[in-house]
Amino acid sequence: MKGTWSYTSNQGHEGTLVVRDDGTWTTTQWGGISGRWAYRDGVLAVPSLEGSEAADWQQRALTVREIPEEISPDLSQTFPLVPAWAEVGGDGDGDLNIRVKGKTVRLSFGSGQRSITCTRA
Repeated sequence: MKGTWSYTSNQGHEGTLVVRDDGTWTTTQWGGISGRWAYRDGVLAVPSLEGSEAADWQQRALTVREIPEEISPDLSQTFPLVPAWAEVGGDGDGDLNIRVKGKTVRLSFGSGQRSITCTRA
């Protein structure tokens, strides 16, 4: 999922996200914030902006478990989030549904109260 993406959310957020091979990302939103990401043993983690070098990276990060190493172009699957991030869904449901169709990826948190649509630039 590395590359440049345009995104919009049902919460009114929009911008451009760049995900790099070196484990970094940047976005045009919120004044151009940036951070790191890591993938290890089926766990994708995006550490919080504070303490991103913490040893407990899985606890201080938006963490999605059971992510396959290769993402198929027609993926539609639900993955568990780390329990501490269950509120991202807005309803206490700690799941992330990922649907891939062509150049578009839709992320739905919880029961879909929060969603982000990303399109590869």
